[in-house]
Amino acid sequence: SRTHEVDLPAGALFEEAVGYYVHERLGDVGSKHGAVVFNGDMLLPMSDTFTVRGREALSLPNGVEVEATAVEHLFDWMDGVRLIEWYDPAGQLVATEMDALGVPMRVLLTTREDATGMGDASELDVILATKLTVEGPDPADPSRFSAEARLADGDVQAALVATSRQRVGEAESEWVTLDIRRDTPPVSAAAFPPPPGPHDDLLAATVYVEADDPAIVEQARSLTATAEDSWAAIERINRWVYAHVRDKTLDKGFATARQTLDSRVGDCTEHTMLAVSLARAAGIPARILAGVVWQRDAFYYHFWYEAYVGKWIAMDPTLGQTPADARHIQLSGGELESDTALEFGEGILRTLNRLELRTRE
Repeated sequence: SRTHEVDLPAGALFEEAVGYYVHERLGDVGSKHGAVVFNGDMLLPMSDTFTVRGREALSLPNGVEVEATAVEHLFDWMDGVRLIEWYDPAGQLVATEMDALGVPMRVLLTTREDATGMGDASELDVILATKLTVEGPDPADPSRFSAEARLADGDVQAALVATSRQRVGEAESEWVTLDIRRDTPPVSAAAFPPPPGPHDDLLAATVYVEADDPAIVEQARSLTATAEDSWAAIERINRWVYAHVRDKTLDKGFATARQTLDSRVGDCTEHTMLAVSLARAAGIPARILAGVVWQRDAFYYHFWYEAYVGKWIAMDPTLGQTPADARHIQLSGGELESDTALEFGEGILRTLNRLELRTRE
């Protein structure tokens, strides 16, 4: 467990109470209201300004038509997140829609039977709707990737992280150059166990990266007990996570490292959280990276990590890449040493369906 203290202004609402608060004002058509809402995902209070728009026709699944009261919210997070809610005449919430993250997402009230009978369709829709195609030849070289990038809405240079492996050029019109190289294993890796160093703040445990959990510590010890240096230790961790998180499902939202160690189920977030936790438990500084990765036909949103073994080296336990190939584009934004799930992907959310790429020689 972790303990947080958060200062809440007088009159702040917990998000579970927002529906009741709004419902009490549904008859006040055309009015605007303000509230401070404590968000349980962010663990932070945020400002919500909502306007009661009035009655609108709405189509629900199975051809059900209702006259619903629409309420538009504007939250002061990520430059403004817009959410619309619809309430039926009985005051029940029947639909929501969010369109501030680049992909319009509408949630409609339906029966349990219909919802559970949809299978994996919605999961696939989200993946296909957010993939990033590239203008020009497909990037075939795993060691180097060169492209030009632009952001349809926003500052593209601010969206891309400049690192030793990812070079971001000066803006030329609305496009910037992007050159990425694959890390190479260190010629002389740091000793193992590593001595105290400048990156030891990246050994700490968080809610998702449970580096101090006894089971995580024991697993890290068993994997690295005979490692001759830090590079050998992180190689073993990365390969083990790739091999043992067997079910590459998207069913999990954000499982913690310990949950993934127990279940051996998860997508890129679970692979990354577990690998980072094992690295930190072994005394190797590691940090989470977020961005997009090339897979077969396009770039898809993705998480991976880098470990400090005398130098920073990017690793991808989901794809079994040691080191990660050059076709990983790191995006900025968000607090990746966070105890809240949404902050991990803020940089990704800021670029959804806005980032454009064209390959170059």
